[in-house]
Amino acid sequence: MKKLSLIIWIGLVVAAFIIGRLSVTSDINTTNITPNSATINISIAEESQLFNVKENIPQAQASHSAYRETVQEDSNEPNTINKIVNISDLLNAMIGHDYATIAKAQTIIEGMSEQEIVDALAYLSAFVDDHRYEETLKIVLGQYATYSSMDAMLFIDENVKDSYQKIQLSNVAMSKWAANDPIAGVEWFKNANDSKDMFENGAMLETLFEGVANQNLAAAIDFLSDFEDNNRLFRSAINGISSTLTTSADFISFLEKTGLQTDKSFTNTLYFNWAKSDSKGLQDWVGTIDDPQSRESLKKRLLDPLRSSNLSDEELAIWYLADTPPEMIEHKVNLISINWASRDPESLLEWISIQAVDQSKARYNALFLSARQNPDFANSELERLTSVEQKVGVSRMIYDSLKNNKSEQIANAFLQSSPYKEQLEIEIKKHHIGFLSRKLNEE
Repeated sequence: MKKLSLIIWIGLVVAAFIIGRLSVTSDINTTNITPNSATINISIAEESQLFNVKENIPQAQASHSAYRETVQEDSNEPNTINKIVNISDLLNAMIGHDYATIAKAQTIIEGMSEQEIVDALAYLSAFVDDHRYEETLKIVLGQYATYSSMDAMLFIDENVKDSYQKIQLSNVAMSKWAANDPIAGVEWFKNANDSKDMFENGAMLETLFEGVANQNLAAAIDFLSDFEDNNRLFRSAINGISSTLTTSADFISFLEKTGLQTDKSFTNTLYFNWAKSDSKGLQDWVGTIDDPQSRESLKKRLLDPLRSSNLSDEELAIWYLADTPPEMIEHKVNLISINWASRDPESLLEWISIQAVDQSKARYNALFLSARQNPDFANSELERLTSVEQKVGVSRMIYDSLKNNKSEQIANAFLQSSPYKEQLEIEIKKHHIGFLSRKLNEE
């Protein structure tokens, strides 16, 4: 009987021990993990996979890490903030080294809900002056602007004090506005009287007008009158519209509707855009201008725009000389030599040699202007010039080019070997004195 009681007692002790162990194990397995610590670990894992982050990526600066610790300690912070802090850490570590990281961050942020974006922007409003959040703020604000560009601009106005940063972020918001609802953007812009000083560069208005013109060219033209009192903004608006035009018929119609055909102040970029789209059409249109003086004045203005087109220098020269009175040909040949010299001086000299005019000034222009980039060529052709004065002038430019782009030793060697050494030394000193005088006047 005693044996039986002993056996039962031992059994109870063993059972109690086993139950106790099971209870402890259960407690360990069900230990609470704070929501934020779980979120941050999952978020880091997600971001590590998306960004292909390696363990040896430098940590963000210590004070920035403090923001992360603050977030972790407060379990009531929304999950969105953890994600924003993680993204900012990664961008801060990689910015300038891996631009693909920015694109991946943008993909993550674009996948967030509207409420998450609102929460993220509310959090970032405390760090608008912190460069470590700069790139993240741009991306989040850009996404916010897709929902409401007007509210994005209001956020900038209320939270951003630095004028340069304000312009940067406004450009981000305006680009979204131009893509989604450019007419509303222009309406807002023309009524934003308190902010117009910030927009004096006109870049944002140009973007908006480009968006309006892509949707409704007539509406864009109608809006122009709202900005006629500000030349810079008016020019930006015209530039935005002209960037959307593709055919000569489009450009001609726009000029006729706006009455800008003869206006020299606002059409420079328009002509560059036209020359790139249809240089032949632009040339043909100039030929339809009846007044000879207006036509010649416009042809001269179009030398630079057409030079940026697919026309060769010789084709441009032939067009410019066409229908020129004999007494004006030499003057035009000289202008062409200035326009052509820096690109292909050798072909220019060949072209000049067949022109039935006094060629001395054009040859001088060709060699003087080409000497800056090609001093060896200018030196090899120096004897083509007719006067010692011209040769000394080109030689001085060759000397300057050698000194600035090669070495003072090479430049002095050229000076010592020049047949015009004495005159050249005087010319160099005169130029140096003139340079110092201009610098003093500027100061």
